Amino acid sequence: KIVSFGARALYLGTKPEPSTQYMHSKYRNYDAKIREYADILAVDDSSLTSSPPLVMVDVYPAFVELGNPKTLYDNDRLHLSDHGYASYWDIWTTTALADTTDCVRWKNNACDAAGTTTTTTSTTTKPNVSCENDDTWTFTNRKNKVKNCNWVGMKPGRRCNKIGDDGTTVASEACRGACNEACL
Repeated sequence: KIVSFGARALYLGTKPEPSTQYMHSKYRNYDAKIREYADILAVDDSSLTSSPPLVMVDVYPAFVELGNPKTLYDNDRLHLSDHGYASYWDIWTTTALADTTDCVRWKNNACDAAGTTTTTTSTTTKPNVSCENDDTWTFTNRKNKVKNCNWVGMKPGRRCNKIGDDGTTVASEACRGACNEACL
C-alpha cells in the first residue's frame, strides 16, 4: 500500500572496507540479491508510481573502480572519512534521492539500470537481463592458471565473487551467463 502513495527506499550498498576483507564475498553476494530484488520490484510496481519503490546506490563496485583508496576511510579502515562522505557517499545519495525517473540502480553518480526495461514471457514479466559473458574477463588463480567465465560457471556459488585480473571487475558482473540466476 505504501508504494501506491509514492514511498520509496534508498539502499546504499556495502563498501569494501579494508578492515573487513574476510567479509567481501558476502558483501558482494548480499548486494547482488538487493540488485535483483530492486529490479523485480521496479517491474512489479511500474504501474503504481513513476519512481521505483527500491533504489540502490551500488557502492562496492564504484569504490573498487576508484581503486578503493585509503583516503575514503577513517583510521579504523571501516568507517568513511570526511573525504569519503563529502566526495562520494553524500553526493551519490543526494543525486539518487533527487531523481524522479525510473532509475533503479546508481553507480558512480550515474544511472546504471532503469526499471522500465522489461521483456514479456507467456505469463510473467521479468527484468531484461543480459546473459552474455565478457570474453575478455580473466582470473588468474594461485597456480598462475588463467581462468574465464566458463570456469566460473562450473561452480558459480564459489566463483561469482572473484575479482578479475583487472582488479575491479567482479565475475558476477562479467560472467552474467554463468552467475545470474535468470540466465541459468
